[in-house]
Amino acid sequence: MLPKKAAAERKVFRRFAKTAGLELVPSSVRSRTSPCPDISCRINGVRRYFELTRMAHRSFANAVGRGLRQAKRTGVPPPPQADIYDDRLALRETFARKATKRYDDACSPLDLLIYIDGLFHPPRLRPEWAQAILQKEGNRASRWDRLWLYDAVYDKVIARWARE
Repeated sequence: MLPKKAAAERKVFRRFAKTAGLELVPSSVRSRTSPCPDISCRINGVRRYFELTRMAHRSFANAVGRGLRQAKRTGVPPPPQADIYDDRLALRETFARKATKRYDDACSPLDLLIYIDGLFHPPRLRPEWAQAILQKEGNRASRWDRLWLYDAVYDKVIARWARE
């Protein structure tokens, strides 16, 4: 993982942990490299692992990337294309991306933290929509002990799910 990206993820993670009320040992937060999740830390004296991922509306993110490449190459960005935006689809796509990733078996318990940064996905996702999706994905995906959706723009945990 790139040092700048790792530092940014640790910053998001620390804000999330404080907002979520997790009893985090701040000095225990470490960036990890594949095949481990992004963050390891101690919460309530127990080592936990968190995979962090930014929620992104893929077609919008791809369009921004293409526009930046064209602007760099030609000096003129392309006109924006029409797009249908769907919060729920963006969240489901985020789960689908993470479903294919493989982790070291020693990295347990494992949580997935999806965060909204307002860049590729606007903030203020409706909590009831998010909760329904986390519930469905959590019950279906046996790899995660907990699922979290964190709005980093407004510093709010929108939804959470925990294995019973």
